[in-house]
Amino acid sequence: MRVILWACVILLLQIPWSWGAIYKWTDNNGQVHFTDNPATIPDAYRDQIETHTSKGMPPERLAPRPSQPKVPASPSRTARPPRAFAVPLKRAGNSLIVRATLNGFARVPLIVDTGASVTVIATKTAQRLGLNLDRAAMIPMRSASGVFLAHLTKVRSMRVGDAIVKDVEVVVHDISPGRERGLLGMSFLDHFNVTIHTLQDAMNLRPLDQIAGASLYGGKPQSWWQNKFRFYRRQVSLIEAYLSKQNSPQLEQSRRYFRSELASLERRARLASVPRAWRY
Repeated sequence: MRVILWACVILLLQIPWSWGAIYKWTDNNGQVHFTDNPATIPDAYRDQIETHTSKGMPPERLAPRPSQPKVPASPSRTARPPRAFAVPLKRAGNSLIVRATLNGFARVPLIVDTGASVTVIATKTAQRLGLNLDRAAMIPMRSASGVFLAHLTKVRSMRVGDAIVKDVEVVVHDISPGRERGLLGMSFLDHFNVTIHTLQDAMNLRPLDQIAGASLYGGKPQSWWQNKFRFYRRQVSLIEAYLSKQNSPQLEQSRRYFRSELASLERRARLASVPRAWRY
């Protein structure tokens, strides 16, 4: 069965390679799988892969797995039993909806959208959480009427099923006016290998450090590191382009935020001995 994910009219304004490709395949049991790491795809299914990319990037099909350039061996890790989190899904038309808990108490419905770079929450949700948007960064977004700037901030924690991620970036924007509904995007989902079970109306989230055979640094694969570095560098570039035309305290604050996040990511990469090539 083919899953049709909700098509969001709000798209983060990124260059084509900002978040790379999302690969989709269906196994012999009819279960649909999504991942941004092609190394995790079983060879038996590689001839029927569908690739979903950012706007402007042509679709492609995967050839047999090519030889990979050698990188330094990942630090050894103590073997742990594999685990995955089963999350129930609710259907609403072509949308798949989960219940998420933010900061331990605010429960909200989120539409699963692997094409959204950042999770989106409604203004009402931000108010319930007491988020201070005056101190939030601004991020360029595109709607049917053009490009605009939206608030980007973090929630302390986001829980979907039993899967919890700390310090999740969220955009505050009303995708459904009058309804407290948002999008579950890659700022949460990119911590997992995501599998959609269409027959059971369930989603499995397997932490990236549980992927067999993957080359990991700091518990994350190459695609995760590259996407993060590219995202923050792109935001710095976009904000500086705005600043070249107009100067405002909010834009200056946004540039400081993205530069700080980029510097923090670089420190984290150094501590994890992430190969230099993965940081671009």
